[in-house]
Amino acid sequence: MRLPADLRDYFDELVEEVLEDLPREARATLDVVPLGVEDFPSRSIMRSVEAQHPDDLQGLYTHVPPTIHLFRRGILLLATNDADEIDEDELIEQIRVTILHEIAHHRGMDEGEVGELGYE
Repeated sequence: MRLPADLRDYFDELVEEVLEDLPREARATLDVVPLGVEDFPSRSIMRSVEAQHPDDLQGLYTHVPPTIHLFRRGILLLATNDADEIDEDELIEQIRVTILHEIAHHRGMDEGEVGELGYE
């Protein structure tokens, strides 16, 4: 299920804002590692990480080729309250944390090390 175009555009605009505000070192990583934004992970990605539901994934770093994937639906769900309203500040924070989390994986950190940095 694709997200509505206006929600996709809104999310992508926030991604651009987050990218502009990232530390210089993080932006330098993204100069060599592509960042892709998708509504949700593909079935092959789901199988590769043994995920049960597409909404469980917010991001993924793949090694070959090195790529950082952001998944809109998973991130949006983390920023949506019980009244089905998106908290923009929380959405910005979830996008930021997800990007930094995947950059940390690119740099060789495992989930424990990434968690110690606060990028969970």
